[in-house]
Amino acid sequence: MGTKDGSATEERIAVTPGCRDMIRQKKRGGETFDSVLRKMVSRYDVKQDVAGSKTGS
Repeated sequence: MGTKDGSATEERIAVTPGCRDMIRQKKRGGETFDSVLRKMVSRYDVKQDVAGSKTGS
């Protein structure tokens, strides 16, 4: 995310306190919430998630 010139902008994402705590637990060292979320998104497999939800898993 950013502006046309490539500079970063700050955005807010509404999450429940429980979700925020789960993300916080994944942070290591000097990691930011941004870097943790980026890693999570890069590993997310939509096809696997859709298949799992159809079977109730």
